Amino acid sequence: MNSELILKLPENKPPCICILFEREYDAQSLNYVFVTQHYRDNYKILFDIHRDGNLSLLFTHPDKSGLRYRYENLKYDNDKLKRFIENTKECTQFTFCHIVNDKSRHRVVKTIVTPRLWVLKVAWVEVYYQPGG
Repeated sequence: MNSELILKLPENKPPCICILFEREYDAQSLNYVFVTQHYRDNYKILFDIHRDGNLSLLFTHPDKSGLRYRYENLKYDNDKLKRFIENTKECTQFTFCHIVNDKSRHRVVKTIVTPRLWVLKVAWVEVYYQPGG
């Protein structure tokens, strides 16, 4: 499953961290329980930048250890990620979503079982650069 990190700074809304999927089914079904059962909660994101340049994103619930998922080997633009981190360092609220390409724009998907927009609130974002290289 090839996925890409998409970062958005919409006006008058929290910064948005998105995972772009090639297949809509994957975007709809992956971790849909987070959205259908725990949509009111705030989550945490850790950007894990490996010394070889690969990026993983660890998405976790701060109070429920079973609610976590690591998005591995995401395609991303390193300069855009650095600018996003710099521009949002004072932010206390983000959104996280699963998206697909729909014609020439991104579209947030709905979960597979109970149709609900695949969007969650994030209150903490951290970046970890693995040493070495």
